[in-house]
Amino acid sequence: AGILAILNQSGRQLSTLTSGDLSFAIAPRLNAAGRLTDMSLGIECLLTDDKENATEMAKKLNQLNIERRQIQDNMEEQAFTEFEKYLQDTSKKFLMAFVYIIRIGIKAWLVYSRQKLKKNLTDQ
Repeated sequence: AGILAILNQSGRQLSTLTSGDLSFAIAPRLNAAGRLTDMSLGIECLLTDDKENATEMAKKLNQLNIERRQIQDNMEEQAFTEFEKYLQDTSKKFLMAFVYIIRIGIKAWLVYSRQKLKKNLTDQ
């Protein structure tokens, strides 16, 4: 019931399911739970046989994925703004771009970790 509920929330159907659907529609919803709250929500959703419960969990997973995308979009916007500043210095374009890309990855990890911690603390 769980996988069908997640498919429904992502606008996909089992009869036409592709590997791309799993990679770009199902996995991100499951991944969002682990990044922003607790992965057990995704696991419970996949394992449940209760249709109503599965639907509610899939809705939560979908909402978490929307939140994750918003965080990601905001981070990317900030990153591009900062990156443009680095590109203004023509003497160090390549080195600065490389260093900045590494910093973006670290910041992304920190932001997701903080969001997850914040959610876990407020849920208790």
